Amino acid sequence: DFYLPENLDHDEYLCAMSRSTFCIAARGNAGWSPRLDEAIQLGCIPVILADNTDFPFDHILNYSKFSLKVPETEFEGLKT
Repeated sequence: DFYLPENLDHDEYLCAMSRSTFCIAARGNAGWSPRLDEAIQLGCIPVILADNTDFPFDHILNYSKFSLKVPETEFEGLKT
């Protein structure tokens, strides 16, 4: 199970992320979302749920060095 707080304002959301070890970075409308950037900036390990997506600066950054990629079909099987 995941801790999914409800009704947080943006500051509370960022504070919760900063206290987390792993942060979900699910795909957005463009294939990636600000959640990936926020996770990196706040020091938690992004758990990327976005199949077939090109990430910003992926020609420079080796995402496998600082994140985990989980196929979208395996999301339901993740545990806390």
